Amino acid sequence: MQGSKAWLGTKLAFEFGVLTAARSGEVRFATWGEVDLPAATWTIPADRMKAKVEHRVPLSRRCMEILETKTSTFVDVIRLPPAVR
Repeated sequence: MQGSKAWLGTKLAFEFGVLTAARSGEVRFATWGEVDLPAATWTIPADRMKAKVEHRVPLSRRCMEILETKTSTFVDVIRLPPAVR
């Protein structure tokens, strides 16, 4: 994946999703308000979860690195670019 010519945001969002075992929609619509950096936790609200129950995801060291990269590279929200048709 790292050797791919895909947009950096796409690569990091994909990796973040794999590391957290989150669904693509949960990753695409994640916001900074859901992330607790000091606690290394991502809390996905119930309305975005398939089971409609809030979900807390512990963030690995690599997930934290991705989020740190995102702050200097991306907009305020983690998002995959729209599909090309």
